[in-house]
Amino acid sequence: MTASVSLGDVTLIIPLAPQERAWIKLIDDLEALPRDTEIVFVAPLELDANVLNSFFKEASQKIRQLSVGRKVRMIQSLTGRSVQMNAGAQIAQKKFLFFLHADSRLSENAIDALEASIQKNPEALHYFDLEYENGTPLTLINTLGSWVGSHVLGLPTGRQGFCISRENFERVGKFDETLSVSGEDRAFITKVRAAKIKLKCTDEFLQTSARRFHEQGWLRTSSKQAWQTLRTVFRR
Repeated sequence: MTASVSLGDVTLIIPLAPQERAWIKLIDDLEALPRDTEIVFVAPLELDANVLNSFFKEASQKIRQLSVGRKVRMIQSLTGRSVQMNAGAQIAQKKFLFFLHADSRLSENAIDALEASIQKNPEALHYFDLEYENGTPLTLINTLGSWVGSHVLGLPTGRQGFCISRENFERVGKFDETLSVSGEDRAFITKVRAAKIKLKCTDEFLQTSARRFHEQGWLRTSSKQAWQTLRTVFRR
């Protein structure tokens, strides 16, 4: 694989939860992607045709605009982030796969940083530093924790975005579909590390929603995240 790559060589894969609506804001960010970037939205198969139409109705105009000159695909798979990401990877047609959570925000700086990162280290798995959109002063602690987890422990999470070559994805193996939504990313990173694939941060921030902190409370959410990370560390 040569280093002469660009985001035109990337398939962006975005799994959508049944009640998720944050991805509608993300569509605006995707307009900054090059025209030859492939974009795949993966909706849950449990949605019948009428519900699926309603699911996309609010975003239909934005999607039509995004689709002008771009290859934008919408598919369905069984429900579950692992299953949906694997389904997106299976139909992807580009050399790199970029898995992005639907409640992310992708700035132009982040887009440029990702392209520079894959050009410099095409054999690596690339991820972003994390910050929380509409967070509280307490979520700054989580931002720091995410930095430590990824830069010190070598355990970036799916919220930080994973971009990996198709070749390496196939060598490592797909996301484990038997795991819960909160564990598939760490299991995948463990396999990546075992395969001696380097982890490279783009040195740019990717925003993610702070919704869970508002809905479930900061302490409960933070404790759960910390426990998941520690379990992965001690299972090595």
